[in-house]
Amino acid sequence: MDKMMTQLFHTKQIKEAKRRMALQENKRISMCKIDKKTESKKILLTKQ
Repeated sequence: MDKMMTQLFHTKQIKEAKRRMALQENKRISMCKIDKKTESKKILLTKQ
């Protein structure tokens, strides 16, 4: 029984860690997208 509980606990922790990693990755990707958008806006402004 004890082994099962620790196993469950570890899987929960791993899932949580993976989820957190995915969230951070998504944040990074969206930040990159935002950066690119602002870059293109800057380029448009300088062209005018």
